[in-house]
Amino acid sequence: MNEVYYNYIRQKNEQILQSVEIERQLKALRPKSTGLRERLLLSLSDALLDLSRRIRPEETRPSIQIKIMDDCGESLANLT
Repeated sequence: MNEVYYNYIRQKNEQILQSVEIERQLKALRPKSTGLRERLLLSLSDALLDLSRRIRPEETRPSIQIKIMDDCGESLANLT
């Protein structure tokens, strides 16, 4: 009985290790994501700035600064 249980546990462990290795290999194949999220945020902020220019004249528009950061805390863009 112990041998059957041992073989079952060993087989499950091997399956888990294989799935972890496959996930690691798949992750390595994906391009580094200068991801969709950052591009979407940039395009949305551009659209909002363009809309604000249409709504308010230059002299009455408030001055704002938007800093977009990536996951590592590095600045992707500064918008004023």
